[in-house]
Amino acid sequence: MVREGACHIEHFLERIDAQDAGLAEEGIDGDFTLEQFQTLRAIDGETEAPSLGKLSTEMSVDISTMSRNVTVLERNEYVLRTRKAEDGRVVVVKLTAKGRRALETLCCDEEETFQKVYEQVS
Repeated sequence: MVREGACHIEHFLERIDAQDAGLAEEGIDGDFTLEQFQTLRAIDGETEAPSLGKLSTEMSVDISTMSRNVTVLERNEYVLRTRKAEDGRVVVVKLTAKGRRALETLCCDEEETFQKVYEQVS
């Protein structure tokens, strides 16, 4: 039974590697931290572009931490940071087309992976 479980884990890890390779082919960097992935999801979940302050509050992280996460995502062209027209002090964050594709791909892969794990342990 232990050996069978080890085979399932090995297969699962191979699937994750294959998914990472697929993301790379699409121009999507698979090296997201969990917090960066959650940041993309939080941005996507808003009807209007959220401010850095709103994101940091919603995710319960310090604004400096959020700013660092957004800086990395912006450098990799997943998000665009701009100033609000009405109040130039407020910085808002929007997903780029690349960011939206990455999020859609990662969310789809996440669901498929969890389903396969569930099927193997059931």
